[in-house]
Amino acid sequence: MLQHTPYTFAALASTIIMAALALLAWRRRQVPAALPFALLMACAALWSAGYTVELSMTTLPAKVFAAKVKFIGAETVWVAWLVFVLVYTGRESWLTRRSLALLLAAPAATLALVWTNEAHGLIWRDLRLSIGGDYTVLLSTLGAWQRIYNNLVQILIGGSLVLLVRAWMRAPRTQRGQVAAALAGGFVPMGIYVLNHLGVDWGLPEPGLTPPLGFAVAGVIWSWGLSRFRFLDIAPVSYSAVIESMSDAVIVLNVQDRVIDLNAAARRILDRPVCEVIGFPVTRLYPDYYDWVARGQAAPNGAVEFARRIGDAQHDFDLRILPFCRGVLLSGRLLVLRDITERQQNERALQYRIVFEELITNISTKFLDLEADEIDTGIDQALQTVGEFVGADRCSVFQFDENLTEARLTHAWHIGGTLSRNRLAKSANITPSLPWWLEQLSRRGEVQVMHVEKLPPQARASYNYFQAHGIRSFAAVPLYTRGAVMGLLNVESVYDDKEWPADNITLFKIVGEIFASTLARRKAEATLQKRNRDLALFNRAGQALTAMLDLQEVLELLLDSIIQLINAAGSSVWLWDEDRRDSLVCKAAVHKGVDETLVNMRLQPGQGIAGWVGQQGESVIANAARSDERFTASVDDETGFQTKSLLAVPLWIRGEIIGVLEVVNKRNGSFSEAERELTETLAASAAIAIDNARLIESLRLRNEELDAFAHSVAHDLKNPLSVIVGHATMLNSFPDMSEDERREHITEIAHSGGRMHNIIEELLLLSSVRKLDEIDTYILDMPGIIAQVQKRLTNMIDEYQAEIIVAVDEWPLAEGYAPWVEEVWVNYLSNALKYGGAPPRVELGAEVEPDGMARFWVRDNGEGLSEEAQARLFTPFTRLNQVSAKGHGLGLSIVKRIVEKLGGRVTVQSEIGKGSVFSFTLPPEKDY
Repeated sequence: MLQHTPYTFAALASTIIMAALALLAWRRRQVPAALPFALLMACAALWSAGYTVELSMTTLPAKVFAAKVKFIGAETVWVAWLVFVLVYTGRESWLTRRSLALLLAAPAATLALVWTNEAHGLIWRDLRLSIGGDYTVLLSTLGAWQRIYNNLVQILIGGSLVLLVRAWMRAPRTQRGQVAAALAGGFVPMGIYVLNHLGVDWGLPEPGLTPPLGFAVAGVIWSWGLSRFRFLDIAPVSYSAVIESMSDAVIVLNVQDRVIDLNAAARRILDRPVCEVIGFPVTRLYPDYYDWVARGQAAPNGAVEFARRIGDAQHDFDLRILPFCRGVLLSGRLLVLRDITERQQNERALQYRIVFEELITNISTKFLDLEADEIDTGIDQALQTVGEFVGADRCSVFQFDENLTEARLTHAWHIGGTLSRNRLAKSANITPSLPWWLEQLSRRGEVQVMHVEKLPPQARASYNYFQAHGIRSFAAVPLYTRGAVMGLLNVESVYDDKEWPADNITLFKIVGEIFASTLARRKAEATLQKRNRDLALFNRAGQALTAMLDLQEVLELLLDSIIQLINAAGSSVWLWDEDRRDSLVCKAAVHKGVDETLVNMRLQPGQGIAGWVGQQGESVIANAARSDERFTASVDDETGFQTKSLLAVPLWIRGEIIGVLEVVNKRNGSFSEAERELTETLAASAAIAIDNARLIESLRLRNEELDAFAHSVAHDLKNPLSVIVGHATMLNSFPDMSEDERREHITEIAHSGGRMHNIIEELLLLSSVRKLDEIDTYILDMPGIIAQVQKRLTNMIDEYQAEIIVAVDEWPLAEGYAPWVEEVWVNYLSNALKYGGAPPRVELGAEVEPDGMARFWVRDNGEGLSEEAQARLFTPFTRLNQVSAKGHGLGLSIVKRIVEKLGGRVTVQSEIGKGSVFSFTLPPEKDY
């Protein structure tokens, strides 16, 4: 239920006036005092609105709620008033975050107590309704906190009014009207509030209505002040406030040149207590004062410039000494000091920028025209220019390898001069600390340390480097080429802990870019020249390879060419064993000191990186070879060579891998993909040349075999055939010869026919072994084979009265083809009987070699063989030139063919006068 009273309309009118003033002030919020004034009017409007609602209510709960809302404006209006007064009187500096927090603390606490008053009664007690005439009003007794808060508000109001009065007294005549309007408008509501709490009875049924009505009256006054004096547009500022707020320092001297006053700026510059300045001669502050007076009088503009340290910084000042008089008498002087540090810094910065740009232009222009052989000298001179410009003691350039694992000092300048190339090569580098450098460069784009002593623990290697070279502080920037870091430019201070300003770092980066592009250009030119040389060498090597027909010459040319092209320490060629295909054999090597040991060494399929390449047919680059899981150290252990990096490519011909070309230990840097492609291309030409050489060698051997075959047929078959013909002629010519003579001729014919049969059988066996590509092998019954051989040679053993000794109790298991192995034993044993002692003593034995191969041997007690004879033993169709020699020279060549076809090898050990040992090996039993 609502009620309407005359006071309701008065409160509503006050609300409207305050709201209108708040809106008007908000529109002028660019004026410093307008915004706090708008806040003041808004709080007052809220207070009046709360009273309007409270007066309209008739029930106790409704009035209490409206009263609580009213308190939001009532308790904050005083803070808004004080803020307005401080801003209006030029005391904004008092309004710090801390002071505002203290001002708002009491209203915030009061509002919290208002809304919880039912629990404690600290704001009001004994709430009740009173009927006065035709309407009801809310009455209460003030609580303890409300009385305390009211006293605090009265103090704040009194202080604010005092500030306004002082502002009015100090304001110029032209500004006193607007100050008076502000003071008069504020005095009405604030005075009423104070009088209310002092117990003045206004005769109203609702005493709390007087402050809102007072704000209504104040609103009329302020509206008049806004229209008449524009008191929000022009703030009153006293001349002393102007002087006090000046950024220029002002010092007032009397006629005796003693300091009688100074503003805040002067106090900051002097950095002394006022008691040590006021009343003292100015020469105590500035000993050069009288010299400045003379200089100022002589200067065209009367200004004197001087420098003075304030705190830790050096400041530059412009000083003007201005006399002031009363009439014609000198009353004193004003010292006006303007801090021109920023201006001087700007001028110096401008001058620095001019020199800076000239330096960059000169360096850039110079490097555009440098030839490749002039670049090192140009970098040295640029380092000297940069070092002298920034006041450094040393400047140096480090270049990294492609894998960022090594850093070389390539250019250096220090205050004593430029380091020569020989001294650079002997200088210590930062390779041990390179990871820390790279991490810093990638994270910050630069490295800057003012105190080397303060380097972090992870930079211990860098700290040791700097300590060893006496470096106190340094700055470094990366050298980039194509987005990748290729080195760094390092600038060092030896004698001081130097700070490197941002413009220094900018200079270093610009110069670093010039260095990087120049070095990259030289590298590109050198790479192009090398590529041209490599292509020329490559073409010559390819042409030479295709023209060569000798296998060893092909391999030697291949290795020499690849070492020159890639600049490696060594190279080798590994070819699959043509007969067995069970191992890679080193056919040629160029390794200083180890090539002889390496040649004829064997690798099993998949053994080592070369074995893996030979098996998989894929090229491999292993720049950290020993870290590669495919690497085997057995070759290095046997040769004593230290493999660090390795490049291996397969040798392909007609879709088949015939071997591996291996290059080791690149001399400068690491093997690259481009070098892999180059090696593969050369390997393709080499594979064709190797295949051609092998074909030529095979044809040569075939021709020799055919020649020997024809010789054997023509001569070895001719002799027994001549004997047969002779004896048959005798039988035909002498039909009446005796039976014994006839039997003797027939026996010789039969014997010669047997010899011809054996020769033909061996020729057929040799031919079948040569033509047959594959044969099924199995575990051999070696004791049974030996027994069969002895049975076949029974007549020969009896004829020579030979002693056959089997020197093993158990024969090792081996795989082979029994008919062929039987022929091997027959040849070895028959030769031992033919060429052994008189009588022959023949031992048969076997053993297992370290590589697992089973070795079988025949030892005789003959005269032995010379080295020349041993070299010719297994050549087809040859016969030893010995008196006791018999046979046609096919046996041992057949043995060699058979054994190699079965995956073994034949050997002979002999010494003149001590007999011979013929042996052959066979693969061990396979793990099925």
